[in-house]
Amino acid sequence: MLNDLPNSKQSAGLAHSLAATCAVLAFASFLLSSLIAQGLKLQMALMAAKKDVLKALVPINEKVIRFGMVATAIFTLAGTIFLTLSIIFLVELRLGALTCTTSSWSKYVAIPLATSVSIGVLVFMFSAIYAFFV
Repeated sequence: MLNDLPNSKQSAGLAHSLAATCAVLAFASFLLSSLIAQGLKLQMALMAAKKDVLKALVPINEKVIRFGMVATAIFTLAGTIFLTLSIIFLVELRLGALTCTTSSWSKYVAIPLATSVSIGVLVFMFSAIYAFFV
């Protein structure tokens, strides 16, 4: 749709590049978040294996766990934001630019997507902050 408009050849190329870039950044953020969480899990399992005590009584460096929790939460949020932006750029490619007055379908798709993702991000942020301080 964006390619059909006279002045949008350049916009279509830019939107496609931005969509691909945001998708790669989203994947990288989610992967980094998962690897940090897996590293924390591995650290706890290895410490429990070294000691002959219950897993609940294993001494754990709280600073490392807190740093890992914060890093995981930040990269999860970044991945969610980049993925949402990528989807919005793809919507612009298929249905028309959000600023275009001839097509309102892109707004009908992008606004509910951005709203629902924003609510999810806020719930995640508050629950992560609560878990961090409690």
